[in-house]
Amino acid sequence: MELFDKNGCLTDEGLQALQAGGLDELGRLETAEHLSYCDKCMDRYTALLTADALETPPHSAHKAVMAAIWVRLMQHTVWRRCWPLPCGAPAP
Repeated sequence: MELFDKNGCLTDEGLQALQAGGLDELGRLETAEHLSYCDKCMDRYTALLTADALETPPHSAHKAVMAAIWVRLMQHTVWRRCWPLPCGAPAP
């Protein structure tokens, strides 16, 4: 089994062997070293690992997140307006 192609990147067979745990210690070391600097192979390996793990959420969290941001913004604004100013500080 060839881990690397003629361009020096990992082959599909090499990535699948890495995922399945079928590489010896030297193969794992070479693969880990290559993945540490090759973004293309890291993207391919990540896609291989997460291909079936991503799910669509049952509902959007957009409204809840925006509501939480709005509450924090209002709390921050009110806190700044109501906090006593130090002596000599200009009013906001």
